[in-house]
Amino acid sequence: VAERAVLPAIAAAGGRVVVVASRRADRARRLAAAYPGARAALAYDDVLTDPRVDAVYIPLPNRLHEPWTIAAAARGKHVLCEKPLADGPAAAGRMVTACAAAGVVLAEAVMFRYHPRMARLAALLAGGAVGALVELEAAFAFPLDPEPNIRWSAALGGGALLDVGSYGVHAARWLMAAEPERVAAVLQPAAEAAPSSGEAVDLGGAAVLGFGGRRTATVAFSFRGAEHQRLTLVGTEGVLTVPRPFTAWTGERLPFALWVGGRARAIPTPAADPYRLMVEAFTRAVRTGEPVPTSGRNGVGTVAVIDRCRRAAGWGAGGAPVSGA
Repeated sequence: VAERAVLPAIAAAGGRVVVVASRRADRARRLAAAYPGARAALAYDDVLTDPRVDAVYIPLPNRLHEPWTIAAAARGKHVLCEKPLADGPAAAGRMVTACAAAGVVLAEAVMFRYHPRMARLAALLAGGAVGALVELEAAFAFPLDPEPNIRWSAALGGGALLDVGSYGVHAARWLMAAEPERVAAVLQPAAEAAPSSGEAVDLGGAAVLGFGGRRTATVAFSFRGAEHQRLTLVGTEGVLTVPRPFTAWTGERLPFALWVGGRARAIPTPAADPYRLMVEAFTRAVRTGEPVPTSGRNGVGTVAVIDRCRRAAGWGAGGAPVSGA
């Protein structure tokens, strides 16, 4: 995601890539070579000690988000951290505290929130297009290759719930404009996919979130199912469906479908690069203090719901299923 989307977005948004760190020298050199004046580094700390660096983008495995965000804050660097913010609410909370104490911006890179389609979606709901919202259905799945892949590693904070499930959880919290009062969940373990750690990660599952006002959200996620995405909003007067809600990108003009009284109407939406818009919003936050919709504090809320889902499914705080689950 850094190579394909975020680094190009930084350059397109008027920023300057000055240093790229990777554990592999060839990868660091290849990525840095695409940006004039950028240098390659083998140690992540080299990024933080570079005086030219104002802000860092952290696309590391989930378990590494906390230590490197806190290290960046200690060096006075603003942080754009890949989603989910951390692999647990306590770690995410420490990240927020560290950045607030250092006076730096912390934003979670939930890129779909910056696509203008999402502003259109919010406006339709606020305008009563479906009446009162009573149900949300979200799903995100794709078949993940076997190891080696960090998403299969419990030690690195892997699993489908944290990876693709976080999109649906974020969307539910945002569109319901509330935190769930009740949570139920089922996680399917994939212990065979992480033999080196001795712990299990989930390969998929589903969660049901109960909100005030007798409203419900269902969130499905999988590393085994065929690639698909879904976001459906059911109201008292109509239904709104959103194709490719989470990864619509440059050149894709994907209309919504609004069903009212058994009749469907297509609602056009614009094409955009949500990564560039995210970087631009992050830059404004750094320069002017303008708030971002995916703040660190909001990221803590998403991770907290994910943690409740794990516990509701009978999985321990560390992510592994407990006996009898």
